[in-house]
Amino acid sequence: MPFDREEEFHFVATAYYLSPAVRAHWEKLLDGPILWFGTTLECIADYLEKLEPPPGTVAAPGAPAAPATPAVAAKPAPAPTK
Repeated sequence: MPFDREEEFHFVATAYYLSPAVRAHWEKLLDGPILWFGTTLECIADYLEKLEPPPGTVAAPGAPAAPATPAVAAKPAPAPTK
């Protein structure tokens, strides 16, 4: 997950090892070198929940669109009766 940029470096956080192939992919996608930070899946999930593009902007190609409102959990289906 790219989360910041300082000069020509992009900061990317992952919860897993960043293999050379994945690192090359991110460097190509972001058009520059990256600094990799390891974190937990919980931290990445929290970040994604809070992530919302500023009004009037368009998400990067291939990026999932952030929901306009928080998702509401669906009620579980009732248990079948015998």
